[in-house]
Amino acid sequence: MLVLLGLVHSLSLFQIPVPANDTERQLPGLMANYRFSLMGSLRSMADLLQGFSASFALAAFYLGVLSLLLRRERAELLKRVALVDTFWLAAMTAVSLHYFFAPHVVSCGRVVDLWAGLAKAARRREQLSDMVAAAES
Repeated sequence: MLVLLGLVHSLSLFQIPVPANDTERQLPGLMANYRFSLMGSLRSMADLLQGFSASFALAAFYLGVLSLLLRRERAELLKRVALVDTFWLAAMTAVSLHYFFAPHVVSCGRVVDLWAGLAKAARRREQLSDMVAAAES
């Protein structure tokens, strides 16, 4: 799911918004052309926005690929990776709630819901395994 979230979010990196009025036509020009000094480096607001957007997509994609690559590892490692994924997703959902728009919030929140469901299922599976092992002995 994280891989999908990263891929869907990366689509925004290649879209050019269509302005609806004169103000919307002026804003991208100002964001791209007005540069200010950030620690000796000249950057525009568009540069920063593009960089943060790419970072989010790459982080989601990376965590998803990492989780897929480790899916056959021992349970303790999987729990720790899932915990890192969950904390990252919860933090991104909190940021989304404050700064972003509904579809972004919903997609992050949905992934957190799925992760929580998977955690519950894993816990139940572990409890059932313990019960079966206890019954067999």
